[in-house]
Amino acid sequence: MKQEILSRDYITAEDLKKLIPTMGRANCTKEIKKLIEELESKGYYIPKTKPYIVPTEEVIKKFHIKRER
Repeated sequence: MKQEILSRDYITAEDLKKLIPTMGRANCTKEIKKLIEELESKGYYIPKTKPYIVPTEEVIKKFHIKRER
């Protein structure tokens, strides 16, 4: 399941919760919103959707998630 999530272009707070089970759902949403603000300030295009989505690569960088090979 982890590889399936990491292979997508964008992920949601629910996906982040699956990747980091110790992080609460509300905290995942808060972190996703914070990441959206950071990326928009850098000029990235982030689609305005509910649920909030962010590029998977940025989540991997921010939370140091390792991909299985």
